[in-house]
Amino acid sequence: MSKVGLNIRKLREARGLTQEELASGAKLKQSHISKLESGVTEGSLSSLRRIADVLNVPVSELLGSCDEKREKEAI
Repeated sequence: MSKVGLNIRKLREARGLTQEELASGAKLKQSHISKLESGVTEGSLSSLRRIADVLNVPVSELLGSCDEKREKEAI
């Protein structure tokens, strides 16, 4: 599983959404969400923006940039 996929799954589950609900809100296919979460595909910037909008987070959080910044600040 990719870091992006793991982040999407964690955020989706934290909001109580199914893959189908996230896909519907982002106007994507459920299979695309599944492929992202399993690491089969990384997804386009456009699809990541739509997912981020539904999850109410910046795209950087899906990419893990926020986590890396927090880790560096903790050192």
